Amino acid sequence: MSKTACRDFLDPPSKDFIGSLISIIHFQVDLETMIFSFDRNFSETLGLPPIATLSQQEFLEQIPRPDQRFVQFNLTSVKAGNSNIMNRGLRLFDGKGKIRHFECRSRVEQATDNSQRKTLKGIFVDISERQVKQPALSESEKLFKAILEESPHAMYRIDIKRDRFDYISRGFAKTLGRSQEEILALPYSEFCT
Repeated sequence: MSKTACRDFLDPPSKDFIGSLISIIHFQVDLETMIFSFDRNFSETLGLPPIATLSQQEFLEQIPRPDQRFVQFNLTSVKAGNSNIMNRGLRLFDGKGKIRHFECRSRVEQATDNSQRKTLKGIFVDISERQVKQPALSESEKLFKAILEESPHAMYRIDIKRDRFDYISRGFAKTLGRSQEEILALPYSEFCT
């Protein structure tokens, strides 16, 4: 099966589909033929020439080799009826050979006509930017926490609904002459009287 032209793209998602600013690819897999069909976002998101359908082998070639076995196992399990969903992280090559990260959310649906044909329908959500930013955010959070912990100033955060401190600095505990654990165990309202 060769990659097909624009005329075979999936119909756009229905009007109840929630729009988003992030890149979402609508797809379906005919579980009998194992033909993957995509909307126009597939090609645009990955920087590929227009692709409306791919065979299972062609689709697997878009996936880094270490991940191919897991995806193939999930597809085999869904096709055999052992599962009716496929929700997982997925990495795909873009047109420049770089890896893009996606979340795959899908479920098996029975055909609306009288046939027994089943399809796996779902979306790929592009989370590549999140994957790139996550390590920098984690590093920033560590630095911020270190600054809070070492600060001599009294700093705290309160959860008013629970009537508890969420966070207290060492400086705050030292100012009150108590341990951090002791203060965190007490209701916040006890300090307001």
